[in-house]
Amino acid sequence: MEYISKAIEEALSRRGMSAAAASKEAVGNPSAIKNIQLLLERGPGERATALHNLIAIAEFLQLELYLGPPRPIPSSHERIAALAKPPEVTLEDFELINRFDVKLSAGDGSSGDNSKPLSPVAFRRDWLREMYLSAKDCVVVGVSGDSMLPTLHDGDLVLLDRRPRQDIKLEDCYGLIDSDGQLRVKRIDIFNGGIALLSDNSLYRPELRYEQDMHESQSFVKLVGRVVWSSHKHGSNFRGPATQQKKASVQTLNTEHLNKKHQPCVNWLPI
Repeated sequence: MEYISKAIEEALSRRGMSAAAASKEAVGNPSAIKNIQLLLERGPGERATALHNLIAIAEFLQLELYLGPPRPIPSSHERIAALAKPPEVTLEDFELINRFDVKLSAGDGSSGDNSKPLSPVAFRRDWLREMYLSAKDCVVVGVSGDSMLPTLHDGDLVLLDRRPRQDIKLEDCYGLIDSDGQLRVKRIDIFNGGIALLSDNSLYRPELRYEQDMHESQSFVKLVGRVVWSSHKHGSNFRGPATQQKKASVQTLNTEHLNKKHQPCVNWLPI
């Protein structure tokens, strides 16, 4: 309570006024300030109890009950700067995900012989939760080639969710090991009797993989993971023809007359 009386005394001193003169000028009662100070010191009566309770509640709830000189009002620029100030970020806010020196070919395919580990990539924990992802089930790899333009570019990094899924959706891109052992990144269209590997770049035609052929050769398409995030590398050395930079629609097969169903010719690679 003392800080309230002290704030009043300091204000009276700055104005060069007595408590009685200030009280009379403010409310017409020369005893007003003295009465308030007595209430704060002795605390008798219901009104004093209410004032004491208010101060105690404010302290408990860590609220500011301020009595003192007017404080400067921040300018609109200062308020905006305070709102725009980013929250403090620590390493605890991030999860490290393994990255490997692997290039998923957006083209004719590439081998994974150069799959040495690289420095991991940090992703925010709250973003992973929002995307229902688990760091231990994900991996970061690179992309090479232009067949998935404009979705994926040469030099991009992609995050693969390696958890097996029952459904394979055309709107998703998948990292996969083709039946010839090459690493690819494609969309997949499943039809009765096989699958089609689809590119986003309209210059590339669908590639068919027939179930019978794969069973005979025992060479199946194995899914490595579903692409859930990508980072575009600006200023890449790759420069394709101008027509390849234009927006290209996903190529699909005319398989409406076929009964689409999941076929055993495409399987998930174990984690």
